[in-house]
Amino acid sequence: MAITNRENRRYILLNLVHHFGPISRKKLIYLTDYRPASVSELTKELLEEGLLVETGHFSTGHGRKRVLLDINKDRLCAIGIGFSAASVTYIVAQFNGVILQRLETQMPAEMSKQELEDEILRQTKTLIAEFPEKEVVGIGLSEPLYHLLSYWNESILDLAYTHFNDWIRSSLRQRMEQETHLHVDAFSAVTLPALAEQRFALAQKIVAAAEAAGIPREDVYIDCLTLTASAQQEAVRETLKAVRMVKERLG
Repeated sequence: MAITNRENRRYILLNLVHHFGPISRKKLIYLTDYRPASVSELTKELLEEGLLVETGHFSTGHGRKRVLLDINKDRLCAIGIGFSAASVTYIVAQFNGVILQRLETQMPAEMSKQELEDEILRQTKTLIAEFPEKEVVGIGLSEPLYHLLSYWNESILDLAYTHFNDWIRSSLRQRMEQETHLHVDAFSAVTLPALAEQRFALAQKIVAAAEAAGIPREDVYIDCLTLTASAQQEAVRETLKAVRMVKERLG
C-alpha cells in the first residue's frame, strides 16, 4: 500500500499525540519541524474525523492558554494478532485499553502458510466489520518467541521457524496492508520507538529528569538506538534523524 507524504504526516502526528498527549499544537510543531500551518490543517482534519479530541488548556503563565489535543480513545482501536505454535490469537482493543473482542483459532500442523494467510485475512476482515462504529487505525503482528520444547515436532513453526518471522514481515504484512488499507506493523519481543520524533521526545524527558536530579546536561549521553541496518533498512534514516535532532536541540 503506497502511503503519501500527507498520510505519513497524519500518521506521525497521531503517534506523537498517542505517546505524549495531551499535547499542544506548539509542542507538535517543535517535535516535528512541520510548518505551523501544516500542523494546524492536519490536526483540524483529525479533529473533524473524530480521531483526535480537545481535552483542555495549558498555561505557561505568559500569553493565551494552549489547547491540548489527545487521542479519541473511545473511538480509535487497533487489532493485535499473535502467534503460538498451535494457534493464532486476535485482540480488538480501544486506545483506552478496553478489549472489545478476543478470539483464538487453531493453527493445525498440516496447514500451509498460504492457507494460514488466507484464514488470517478472512478473520481480520470479519473483526473489522463487527465494529463499524469504531475506527480501526492499524494492525499489529506479534512475532512468536521460539521455545523449543513448547512447539510440536511437526508444527509450522518447528519445520521452518527461521523463515516464519520473515513470512510475517513480508508476505502476510504486505498482503494485509493491500487488502485492509490499514497500516500494519510487525513487532518482536523487544520493541523500540520507530520514529525519530518519538525517540527525541523520550530523550527530552531523560534530559529533563537528569537536570531535575542535579545532573548537568553535558554529563548526559543519549543513545538513539538502532538495529542491524541489513535487517531494518527502513529504520536507518529515522536513527540518523534522531541523532541530528538530539545534537541540535539538546546539545
